[in-house]
Amino acid sequence: NSDLFVKHLRDADFDFLISISCPQILKSEVISTPKVACINSHSTLLPRHRGVQGIWWTIFNEDKKSGVTVHLINEEVDRGDIIVQKSFNLKKDFSQFRLAYYTKRLAFYCIIEALLSLHKGGYIKHKLIPEKGNYNYTPSKSDVKIFRDKGKRLLTLNDFRYILPENINF
Repeated sequence: NSDLFVKHLRDADFDFLISISCPQILKSEVISTPKVACINSHSTLLPRHRGVQGIWWTIFNEDKKSGVTVHLINEEVDRGDIIVQKSFNLKKDFSQFRLAYYTKRLAFYCIIEALLSLHKGGYIKHKLIPEKGNYNYTPSKSDVKIFRDKGKRLLTLNDFRYILPENINF
């Protein structure tokens, strides 16, 4: 968002700007620099859990489904037209780590699908209706206490079974 970064973007010649877990709200000067589109990969099923810590809030709220949404970026947070959205059923024992692992892996494929659709110019825009969702902020200390009291976890030893090579046993 800095003036120097915006100047660098304007001098560059590129079709897409991809945001993945960007810690800033992008200014219109940044959003307008790519030739084709500025897109964001969001690790929830928008419009549910717009804003930050969506994976944490998905676990906290005991959602039955989760997934990934790739959408166009506009000047409103997580409100751009949806290009691709993929979902999966959540298991009760998902930790924040495991859900993040699943959604980040799925995001890779969703981003590729979105880029190909945008490149072909034939994607179907799905209007995001923010009123059907919610906006989340960083969890408070009391939210974290409730999370723990519900038996939810950020990480468990069992989570490593999902990321380690199959030949490693513990």
